[in-house]
Amino acid sequence: MNKITAGILIGAGAVGAATAAYIPVKVGDTVQQQITLAVASANAQQGSSGLEIQVIDYRKNAYDSSLITRILLNEPSVIQADGTAPYIDISHQISHGFTGAEFISEVVVTEEMKESLKDFDDKVPLHFDGEISADKSVLNTYIEGFTLTPDNGVIKMKPGIIRLNYDAGDATYDLNGIWNGLELNAEGNQLTVGETSIKGSGQQQTEFIWSYSNDINVSHLGLSNDRIEIQSASLNLNDKLNIQKQQAADETIHYSGNWSLDKLHIAQFGQTLYDFEPSGFSYTLSGPTVKQTEALMKVAQEMDSEQMTPQDAQEILPIFADVVNAATFSLHDVNVVTTEGRINGDMNLSLDTSQQELIKALSFPPILAQYVKLESNASVNKSLFNSMPVFSMMAMQLNQMGAYQEDEEDMLIHARMENGQLTINDVLMR
Repeated sequence: MNKITAGILIGAGAVGAATAAYIPVKVGDTVQQQITLAVASANAQQGSSGLEIQVIDYRKNAYDSSLITRILLNEPSVIQADGTAPYIDISHQISHGFTGAEFISEVVVTEEMKESLKDFDDKVPLHFDGEISADKSVLNTYIEGFTLTPDNGVIKMKPGIIRLNYDAGDATYDLNGIWNGLELNAEGNQLTVGETSIKGSGQQQTEFIWSYSNDINVSHLGLSNDRIEIQSASLNLNDKLNIQKQQAADETIHYSGNWSLDKLHIAQFGQTLYDFEPSGFSYTLSGPTVKQTEALMKVAQEMDSEQMTPQDAQEILPIFADVVNAATFSLHDVNVVTTEGRINGDMNLSLDTSQQELIKALSFPPILAQYVKLESNASVNKSLFNSMPVFSMMAMQLNQMGAYQEDEEDMLIHARMENGQLTINDVLMR
């Protein structure tokens, strides 16, 4: 009995060992299939962008795999004299587990890169790691601090890290990252980007459409040369896209966003032009149905934008016209504040025309003016007339036409445009 029991245990152990070896191999097969499909999908989406991804030197073992992905830059302007295209190689090391895989990837630093890279102490400038399972993935991206020295310039890249979590089962993702910015000096032009944080999340709604929300904060952004200087502080950009569902109506796309900043300094030849205090504005774009938007995205994805044929134009223009006709753009909560005064306003813009009329107008844009529907309101502090002469000139012209309106502090502007006719403060502009 003991021998039989021992035999069973040994047999079970052998089967278990074989199964343990088999599962990582199958995970390795799955990873290879996913990589092949992902690369094919990425290349299809790139279209004629000039980028191509290749998988080279794929080596798969029982418990691990290695490969290199090559990103080719096929843009005609960068093709070398011998016909070869510049490229970047990324090496990948993958460990297969029972239910998933872990990977480490890094940019392959070539001798040519070393000639331009300084202060990187043999660190790889860009590398990744993460995990992949049947339904979830985690990707961490690491930017190391290094300095690039191209001709006539210096680019100092500061460290950063970005994490992407993707849930294939729920078709959702979330993104979080922080980057310490960069400093660029090229031929007298200086660009400085301060600490930047990125947050985002999204969920796939249809085959082509994802709802998403992004929030980007930049502590400082500066651009200067011997002519002009622009310095901003605490720049915040956020936007989101979702699908709005209404009873007895088709689902529509709704896109909105907001820009704000704490300070903005603009100077020319050393003389201050404007100093803006906390300011911002919001915007929305809505109206096109999900069906219209998907049709446009599908057709656009199948076309070569750089070599569009007359047949392509005949196919895409009616769809594009339907989307544009359905869209309404609004600019609101405009609040621009300087040390001398402020500007507040809002605007709504749409088109009122048929599909065929819009297609004709696209071939001769000036015709579009007769289809524009616009309504806007603005109030401008009269204290800005001295620092911003454009507003004093506008006030003079409106006064000459009998359209000038004001209250104690502001010049008031109410503009409407319809059927090609513009009125300001109920006075027709001719």
